[in-house]
Amino acid sequence: TVEYPNSTSVKGKTITAVFASRATLPAGLNLSSDGKTIEKYTGTSPTIDFNDRGLGCVEEIAANAFRKESGGSFIDNTTIKEVVLPNGLKKLGSYAFFDCKVLKKVTIPSGFTGDINEVFPGCTALEQYVIAAGNPRYCRSNQGHLCSKKETAPGSYDPNDLTLVSVVFKPSTNPTILKITDSRIKEIKNMAAEFHTFTKIQISGLTALSKIYQYAFFRSGGGYEVTINTSTPPALPEDPSSVFVGATKIKVPSGSVNAYKAAWTNYAAKIEGY
Repeated sequence: TVEYPNSTSVKGKTITAVFASRATLPAGLNLSSDGKTIEKYTGTSPTIDFNDRGLGCVEEIAANAFRKESGGSFIDNTTIKEVVLPNGLKKLGSYAFFDCKVLKKVTIPSGFTGDINEVFPGCTALEQYVIAAGNPRYCRSNQGHLCSKKETAPGSYDPNDLTLVSVVFKPSTNPTILKITDSRIKEIKNMAAEFHTFTKIQISGLTALSKIYQYAFFRSGGGYEVTINTSTPPALPEDPSSVFVGATKIKVPSGSVNAYKAAWTNYAAKIEGY
């Protein structure tokens, strides 16, 4: 049986199927017994294109799959620089690429419409998300950040209603400033920029921004300031203290200072007008 994930029909088509024997799998790759899940990768190859290695039919990458472990603790992955996800991917586990410190480029296949949630925190070298042509759910913002379109009906997505899933951690223009300026963004997902290294975060033009989720801009050690020009304070999660951990200042429109202090009580002492 050959699964052809990017087509509704294969009748009348010639299909060349490439199967990888376990003996020829990339060094350090652990595959589930049914061949559908990448459970762990501990290899040192800087570039992995699963579709060139006979693994395009893999359906799942497990949580923490590319995080290295030592003595029961996770440590940074400092080898993988580029990854092309499998064409048949259906599920991408949380923290799959957490702390891959030299990862620069990620390619999302055209057929993948599953959730991307808490997958790339700490990938501080990440410069580019590539969205394969024809992907209905995912796109890039005008700053290149990875975004998800809102599903309006099964299989239908609104390109003007975006959730910011993961930022470009290393912008080409100024790697110390994170700019989020796409007016289509209405939510910023949890861990979208967690463990970033920015000194300034500038959120502007997001007039319809309604919510920022937990750990979105968490930075251990602190030392960054936030500027947001949305006049109405976006909602924060049930535990709002996790959103801007490490922020020294939060600058908001002068006419909205009181509204922000009332809504964001955990950050009232850091909020000031501009």
